[in-house]
Amino acid sequence: MPGKNKTTRDKERREATMLSKAIQDAINQQINADISSAYLYLSMSAYCAATNRVGS
Repeated sequence: MPGKNKTTRDKERREATMLSKAIQDAINQQINADISSAYLYLSMSAYCAATNRVGS
């Protein structure tokens, strides 16, 4: 990229690889939903184990 200084090139490179705010929010929302589901299933498993349910 002739004519551009290193700072400008670095900034353009970062902007080209960054996800949009909407995509970041969607990914974070999905991660939070997955973590919540994991904790829900873990708590159900712990409850079943504590109450001697079969299949836990």
